[in-house]
Amino acid sequence: MPRSTSGKALFKRVELKIIPPEGHPAKKEIVHAGPGRVFTERGIDAMLEHAAANIEKEFPLWNFRLVPIAPNAFNFVYAGLRETAEQNSVS
Repeated sequence: MPRSTSGKALFKRVELKIIPPEGHPAKKEIVHAGPGRVFTERGIDAMLEHAAANIEKEFPLWNFRLVPIAPNAFNFVYAGLRETAEQNSVS
């Protein structure tokens, strides 16, 4: 694995996979760094935050948990339905 001059890990690509509940297709995205470019851990963290925000918009009723597979590969795995405000007020 390439490292920066300060010893931090550098990555040429990042893999993200969304694993929804059964019956829905999984989505996989591989993001490649441009020519002569790399992703740092800080860049990957920003990418994960952006992906989580997009997942919340796309699947507003579902919870997902982040499962690290490798330093540059992550799965967002379905973790059940979200409680809505109506459900909370009825309880």
